[in-house]
Amino acid sequence: MGSIVARMAPSPLRLAVVYSDKSPGILGEKELVEMGITAVLEGSLAAPITGLRTGRNPLDAEELIYRLSRSGSKINTIVFTDTADTIAAAQALIDMNLVGKVQLIGFGKEPAILEYIRKGILAGSIAVNPESIGYEAIKSLLELRVTGYTSSSVDTGVEIVDRGNL
Repeated sequence: MGSIVARMAPSPLRLAVVYSDKSPGILGEKELVEMGITAVLEGSLAAPITGLRTGRNPLDAEELIYRLSRSGSKINTIVFTDTADTIAAAQALIDMNLVGKVQLIGFGKEPAILEYIRKGILAGSIAVNPESIGYEAIKSLLELRVTGYTSSSVDTGVEIVDRGNL
């Protein structure tokens, strides 16, 4: 996440990361996510990372964009950790005529998200590979059954999607 922010974010960087109750895995690792982003950005943050949260309502991200805009927030880059939030926030950005003023970095590789990247509404997106996750899960279960133990962690990798690699 930090590397995509470093490539696409404006300066001075005022960053918010939006965690979602719809994606509790990333929410559970909130501190690690923010430490990783901070380490990659190496002091280019104008202020500490702002952690925001959306609930299970699909329109929470849209409401969040409206609230940030109306409050006069200085946040100029927002990273989302959920696909539905990404799509809702991108639409709110269009509706409020804020495209280009606020950089959105999404999550996922759905067709709507790829189209928003192609149009320049989203700066990019972080995508996971669900097939790799499933493969590694089955492999770990087999290893557990055969040997009685398995690796404590499996890295299935992430992909950064932007206009350069669509």
